[in-house]
Amino acid sequence: MKTMTGAILAGMALAAWGGDEEGRAAALRRLDAVRVSVDFREAPLAQAIDYLREASGLNIVFTPAAAEKDPGAKVTLKVRDLGLRTVFRLMLRPRDLGMTWRDGAFQIVTREELGSATVLRMYDVRSHLLKIQDFRGPVVELTTTVRNDVKVLGIYTLEDTTPKEPPIGEEALLDLIKTHTGRRSWDENPAASLSVANGILMASQTPSVHVEIERLLAGILQYR
Repeated sequence: MKTMTGAILAGMALAAWGGDEEGRAAALRRLDAVRVSVDFREAPLAQAIDYLREASGLNIVFTPAAAEKDPGAKVTLKVRDLGLRTVFRLMLRPRDLGMTWRDGAFQIVTREELGSATVLRMYDVRSHLLKIQDFRGPVVELTTTVRNDVKVLGIYTLEDTTPKEPPIGEEALLDLIKTHTGRRSWDENPAASLSVANGILMASQTPSVHVEIERLLAGILQYR
């Protein structure tokens, strides 16, 4: 017997989505905000996705390769009040499928397609890792000394101006990026990679995650 029931526990009005980047941001917010309870018992994968598409109001499509990967795939999943993103992950990961934002919709893709969508970009992060020169003024010591029978005040000494260490080092920067961008894609996308050498950050990720990286790097500089 095949049954499929569900209840959306978070009612939200659909956002008015504009351009692709604006639409992606709105879709991701909804993906993170909506929580569902589902009871899928040997339900066809396509039917389960159809249900979540209608329930969430999100545009979700299969690529041809993903649709052909396992046409007879069945889903058995019972959860209560769980985030929609996690539900998709539980349904797709065992079948070597993933989901990415492309062309104004969430697309269910094969792991191979997810890897092929990855591009390498380089970012100049020397300003993020630059040691800060401390040009503090002198410390004035109000002491008294006598020179040629004349009292002299205000003998001073300069503070140490050795450059300070940067607020974040290379390893900390990499951890920040992996923590605050791309969600679990750094672990789940086999083509994703991140490294830094000589002040150049090299990131292999999908275009949507690169947008997140650019925003994070710009934000870090505001607090230098």
